Amino acid sequence: MKGISTKAALAALLGLCVLGNSACVTGRRSVPLTVPDTAVGEVKRGPVYLGEVVDKRKFENAPRDPSIPSIDGDVGKLTPDLKQTFIGRQRNGFGKAMGDIALGNGQTVPGLARSLVTEALENHGYVLSTVPANKSATVAVDEFWAWGTPGAFSVSFEARVGTTLTISGAANPPPSRSSATGSTRGRSPATPIGSSRIRGLSKTS
Repeated sequence: MKGISTKAALAALLGLCVLGNSACVTGRRSVPLTVPDTAVGEVKRGPVYLGEVVDKRKFENAPRDPSIPSIDGDVGKLTPDLKQTFIGRQRNGFGKAMGDIALGNGQTVPGLARSLVTEALENHGYVLSTVPANKSATVAVDEFWAWGTPGAFSVSFEARVGTTLTISGAANPPPSRSSATGSTRGRSPATPIGSSRIRGLSKTS
């Protein structure tokens, strides 16, 4: 199945990245993320049970690449429950990673991914079943991260969202990979506030 919608989450993730780097960059910032509803598809494909949604993101200690997930501390001491809430890092004017950016209101990355996949399945005409059905789906969250890179006069904010959906039963289609990347620019402390826009969106499946 093609077309898992990640654009809405990407846009919100970019917004949180901008917000998370617009004030004090120390300490942890918790911000909720909202995924808007979309119309249900007209083609009926029958029931499907959405099972396990797993956070497969790989965190590293002090990576050189800001797109690699990290925390303000030792990744080895990070609990699975806490890991599921982290979505970015705050950075100072020199690009040094500082405090964490986490989801708020009890949200988790697997929980948001479940909402995204539920939306996509319904948009493709599936009816979500609350009990195991002939078709079942599992989801791996491969990417869900936002970061900022400071420049001389502005800051580039980037985000990446990627999931792998596997549907079993009936025809057993191959796993479907869906990803989106995007960027926007904001002001640096020395430049006036200007407009920002999402750009560079791309998807694969």
